[in-house]
Amino acid sequence: MSNNLTPVSPENHFMTLKRTSLVAAIIGTIFAAAWSVWIYIRPPASSPPPQPSINGSQNVLIQGNNNVVGASSDSTQRKEIIPESILSTLATGISRAYLEAQLGPARFDEINSKLGTNNLIFVFPHFFLQAVVSREGKVVFYSVTTRSLDFRPTIPKIGGQLLDSRFADYGEAEHLYSDMTSKYYEYAEKIYTGNAGNYRNIYLGYCPAGVLPMRDQFVPVVLERDGPVAYKQFRIANTPNCFGVGEILGNEDKIMESIGMGIDYYVARDLP
Repeated sequence: MSNNLTPVSPENHFMTLKRTSLVAAIIGTIFAAAWSVWIYIRPPASSPPPQPSINGSQNVLIQGNNNVVGASSDSTQRKEIIPESILSTLATGISRAYLEAQLGPARFDEINSKLGTNNLIFVFPHFFLQAVVSREGKVVFYSVTTRSLDFRPTIPKIGGQLLDSRFADYGEAEHLYSDMTSKYYEYAEKIYTGNAGNYRNIYLGYCPAGVLPMRDQFVPVVLERDGPVAYKQFRIANTPNCFGVGEILGNEDKIMESIGMGIDYYVARDLP
């Protein structure tokens, strides 16, 4: 039987392999270029970034494709509080911790060893807030003194407003003290509200650290020096610039005798 296969020379075999490799290279280049274009047009989905750990009361805001755009903690992020808006929520019996959580730390903290109390003074642009705190950390008395003619807070339990209502508008009151020196004048009186006011004492007065009521029309009067007629006229003509609130059936007379109502004149006059 004859053999029909034509022998292939080594030279021809080498050329065949070379052509095959060239074709394979061209096809590979075309495939790689096509794959690059496809990746550019349709990129594969990327793995989401790791989520931040959340500890305690931490709040994390997520937006878009799992991107963290903001993180905050309830303990550090607090809505800004306007001090004037807190006054309507104040009451005796609240804790010092609650008060300072709302208003921040007191500017002045004076210990009265005789009474066993702390006299706290909070200073704000439009008013001073005084809070007398017991050994147990409870507010037993507080007072508000306006520093601005435009800030006229409502007087608790008896109504009216500082710098608007006159002393005599509330009827008779018990005179507590009136004192005048070459530097300042101060005055305080007490009104017992009975059941209608939840058995509280409300205090009205003039604090020399506050704004001057009635501007240049304010005429100081000292009962012990000027007598009851001048004192009565003083109450008819003048308005208080501070008020105080005592606890239910409290005994704030000792506080008034030892501490007084409002911030001390000599302490306040250097404040901005």
